[in-house]
Amino acid sequence: MVASRCPVCHGVLGQDLLEGLCARCLSEMLFDPPLDSAETSIIPSDGLETRSLVSIPGFTATAEIARGGMGIVYRAIQHQPRRDVALKMLLPHQLGSSEMRQRFQLEARTIATLDHPAILPVYQVGESDGIPFFTMKLAGGGTLSERLTGFCSQWMRI
Repeated sequence: MVASRCPVCHGVLGQDLLEGLCARCLSEMLFDPPLDSAETSIIPSDGLETRSLVSIPGFTATAEIARGGMGIVYRAIQHQPRRDVALKMLLPHQLGSSEMRQRFQLEARTIATLDHPAILPVYQVGESDGIPFFTMKLAGGGTLSERLTGFCSQWMRI
């Protein structure tokens, strides 16, 4: 019996055949996309060309903010209207799970229904190339953990 080989790295494929690629090549494609597959856009404020970390039409993702078990959040520039946003996407390895897709969509719908000054609004909910995403107002001032640490430090001095 001839062993199947990964078309990218030519490594021997085991029982965990994923899209015809070995697990290593598939994970590299999911988490480190090749630069030529990323969206390129011009950012008018400084005139510099910037390569987006993910390809979502209408957005340029400039930095990863956070990553969890279900999703990843990027700092992004929305092109129309031009503004900074938080862009949250379902992690690529969760795309095959209908339960995770439903949880992600429920999160987006639930947050979008909330209206409170302490809750950041959802701007857009969508899907690009089969990957669900939503955008929200970008919170400034660091992470909640960093702000809590700063608050506790100030409180302790009083």
